[in-house]
Amino acid sequence: PVLAIRPECYQGGLYVQASHRAAERMYVGLENGDVVAHSYDLLHGVFARGERFSVILWCKDSLHSCQTNSSPWYRHDAEAKHPH
Repeated sequence: PVLAIRPECYQGGLYVQASHRAAERMYVGLENGDVVAHSYDLLHGVFARGERFSVILWCKDSLHSCQTNSSPWYRHDAEAKHPH
């Protein structure tokens, strides 16, 4: 999840896109305190002018993944030859 802090201090911000073409970028409008969560395979990025502050958290899908510091979903996608 990404937590927006003081979005009035910058222009731009978090964007998502359907392909690797920059023309397809869509900015996610976040207000102060808004939270957005997405999966690891979403094409996304940040473009900002000004000062941008955010809190970013990475989550795992299970206690086992945390305890073993593993990310089995990456292996699954790699074996399936997904391009993410």
